[in-house]
Amino acid sequence: MKISLQYLLNKKHTTLKKFCDINVLATYLELVAYCEAKNLAPVSREEFERSFPQKTTVEKPKSVAEPKLESKPQPKPKPRVRKTKSAPVTTKKKQSSKK
Repeated sequence: MKISLQYLLNKKHTTLKKFCDINVLATYLELVAYCEAKNLAPVSREEFERSFPQKTTVEKPKSVAEPKLESKPQPKPKPRVRKTKSAPVTTKKKQSSKK
């Protein structure tokens, strides 16, 4: 018995688009093949097409003089150097009291 993909998506609180992005599924045929391999009942083609609307491509006209922004490599920060030496650490020996 196959589990419905829509049931699985609702149970996991995710969308069909996010599911396809995670599993790298771009077409409906890839989704059907994935569902067959995982023993799932795929969603309908209409449901898939509603989740992935056709993108219209509009080309922007290229401007003639578009300056390219070149980023300069950032110089490495200089290491910090102490200006003064720290005072020598002296420890006092405990004197044992003899009575």
